Amino acid sequence: LVAAGASCDARDGRQRTPLHLACCGVLEGHLLAVQTLIANKATVNVCDKSKTSPLLFAAKAKNLSVCKCLLDAGAIPCPVNSSGRSALHEACDCPDVVCAVIEHAHKTLQDTSLVSEFVRKPSSSKCTALFEACSAGNTSSIEALVNCVGASSPLSVSGAQGPHSMTLLHVAAQAGHAEAVGLLIKLASAVHRGDIISELEARDESLRTPLHLASIEGHVECVELLLSAGGSVQSADSVGNTSWHFAANRGHSVVISALLRNSAVGIDTTNHCQETPLLLAATQGHLSPVQLLISANACYTTTPSDKTSPFIEAVRFNHVEVVQYLLTSSMADSCCVTTMHGGLGPMHIAALHGGVSCLAALRDHGRNLQSQLANKEA
Repeated sequence: LVAAGASCDARDGRQRTPLHLACCGVLEGHLLAVQTLIANKATVNVCDKSKTSPLLFAAKAKNLSVCKCLLDAGAIPCPVNSSGRSALHEACDCPDVVCAVIEHAHKTLQDTSLVSEFVRKPSSSKCTALFEACSAGNTSSIEALVNCVGASSPLSVSGAQGPHSMTLLHVAAQAGHAEAVGLLIKLASAVHRGDIISELEARDESLRTPLHLASIEGHVECVELLLSAGGSVQSADSVGNTSWHFAANRGHSVVISALLRNSAVGIDTTNHCQETPLLLAATQGHLSPVQLLISANACYTTTPSDKTSPFIEAVRFNHVEVVQYLLTSSMADSCCVTTMHGGLGPMHIAALHGGVSCLAALRDHGRNLQSQLANKEA
């Protein structure tokens, strides 16, 4: 086609050239196509309708050979598309491409501070390439990008704040990348000389810490790393929820176990709605968390507002397994005499909400008590 006079810079409806499309693939043939187009004077730094260059296409495809071919041919490593994304954003989980782009950025810009500025530049969604590398959990990319940022803390809220006021540690913990969390803790410790409480207690827009996010998602390895580094189980978000509340509400028994191995402090904390972790676990019908919390001597009482209790909520939502467990636990006596504000007892609540299974469980429990009493009298 080239020999017949076809233009190497011909555009399609989205203003893409043949070079753009050749850079989308990962096969050996795509590299040969790129080399052929470049040899025939294809414009390397041409942009399509979204201001995306061939290099960004190649970076997104994670094609190192094509990226190097473009860079060696004069592709500028620093431009961004209409969404503010650079080649570093597109290749954040491919460390070889990240390193290649950074290397050529140094050659092109010849100024360390300008390279650092390029690496720090966020997209229109407020994400830097470093944030996306943390979200992807690629530690090699994280290290390569951090080395370009400079001596300042790579984790600090002021220096690396992303969407929803999240820090790098928030992002990695939420995504469950334990290796990345461990690396970030290590980097922060080196910067802060071991005192990383400010990083562990950094808050997003809902005042949640990295430990909160790991607890919400059930990422127990991240939870353990954050606790070992000094994360606080008592820290509360904007509505008073702690890691205990988040783990109990989501039914993450492995996280509750990890929290208990660290400390039982705060196990009975109430949030702004006067809910304890045990109340939330019972309300959601999470049997294993209920068992763990009660075994750890979580306080079984009605809430300070005296409107409900773990047992009443389990009955209300017909969580029969939780109801049966509570009726055979050390809390059984408290359960049986529990009433809501207005005098409604467990049987009333079960009947009101059509909880047939719980009605049967309460009836059977009553029969067992009568039988035991009769045996004692006999």
